[in-house]
Amino acid sequence: PDIRSVADLRGKKIAVDALTTGYAFFLREMIARAGMTDADVTYERTGGGPMRLKAMLEGNYAAGLLATPLDKIAADQGFTKLGSARDLLGCYQGRTGFAQRSWIKNNESAVIGFMRGYRDAMKWLYDRNNRSAAARLLMDNDSSVTPELAQLSLDILLDEQGGFWRDLVLDLEGIVPPFVTFPAILFSLSATLTATTLWENYAAAIRSVQTESQGIATILDISAAVPSLKGSDVPALAKQYAQSVVRDEWATLTSDHNTSPITRKHYEEFLQVSYKAVDSLGNNAESKALMSAIESVTSGREARLGCVAFDVNQVRLCGIILLGILVQLAVAIVHLNKPKALITAVTMATFAVLTPISTITFTASGPFVGFIAISPKPFLQFMK
Repeated sequence: PDIRSVADLRGKKIAVDALTTGYAFFLREMIARAGMTDADVTYERTGGGPMRLKAMLEGNYAAGLLATPLDKIAADQGFTKLGSARDLLGCYQGRTGFAQRSWIKNNESAVIGFMRGYRDAMKWLYDRNNRSAAARLLMDNDSSVTPELAQLSLDILLDEQGGFWRDLVLDLEGIVPPFVTFPAILFSLSATLTATTLWENYAAAIRSVQTESQGIATILDISAAVPSLKGSDVPALAKQYAQSVVRDEWATLTSDHNTSPITRKHYEEFLQVSYKAVDSLGNNAESKALMSAIESVTSGREARLGCVAFDVNQVRLCGIILLGILVQLAVAIVHLNKPKALITAVTMATFAVLTPISTITFTASGPFVGFIAISPKPFLQFMK
């Protein structure tokens, strides 16, 4: 009775039926959400609900998870209700029936009879005309239940939202949420890896354009500073190549993801004359600087064309879209019986799914295609 909040359970003993059942899992989750760990409390196996209640009433335990009507008996004795599984976890598939397939096969009529009996019993319980008889059954099977407690217990046990599960079907809201996580994680990982790869290729394309254009600019600066190169064909061919990249090759990169024969010809002419210029300068600082700039142009061009050749595997893209659809369906199933929550959840899931897919779609065609395509702006300085 002196426990008023979950935090008050620190250092206390808690009664459980076992350490690996749904009751214990729920209690551990409640403790965790209160900012504590299993080390802050002591769980002890005490047995079924009546035994847990008895041990709590005797003062041996500070708390325990009790089903109706035991929770109402504890409340009448001064205990404080700290929460409920439904309030904390939402739908939670608790009551289930299991049997070995071999046994079911040999006892099929008995199993069918049991299932029909359970279904009919639920219909009988939820029939308001049987309310008095149901209360008497509850009192006959538990001497501690008073008429008032029986009526209160029936209100809880027959509640349309949190009471007995009326039909012999699985509660999708109770069992689907964990499975939503699986396709969601797969979708997130696949979409993230693909989008990251595409954006890395996009960033590599930007670096390649900068490296190539800077290499050309350096060649022009060296040609202007070295007397023997001022009258050579190096600066003219360097500009001619840069201009062809903009006028000829950029169009082929965006249309058929291929190089331009015209640009390739200018590039080869530029390299041939530039290497001769390096040889003519001998082994000096100017020669080394010119060679380094030529290598920048070469490496930049190769990297740029390599980024164009990069492509997204269509099977992977289809798989990501399929996982996105599965996430949508799972979210919809979870909120199937809650129209307003369904609309909100599906809307949020739609945005969450479409965002990475859109990112992938916009960049899947290559870094030089689309409204986020890389601009040839670094080469425009050589158009004069």
